[in-house]
Amino acid sequence: MAQLSSRLDRPIGPNLRLRLRLRLIYWLRAVLGGMPMSRRRERWNLLHRYAEEMGRERSRKN
Repeated sequence: MAQLSSRLDRPIGPNLRLRLRLRLIYWLRAVLGGMPMSRRRERWNLLHRYAEEMGRERSRKN
């Protein structure tokens, strides 16, 4: 985990940003793809809140 966090502290180039975004999209499709819409929306909101909280924590550290 320390290796990952040190990697995230460095600026991310456009190629890596694109690869990470594609990986996230594929992961979300895999997680949300087989669910009914109500569960999918509920899970999406949970992930969205988590991402917002992580963004707030990172901005507090900087």
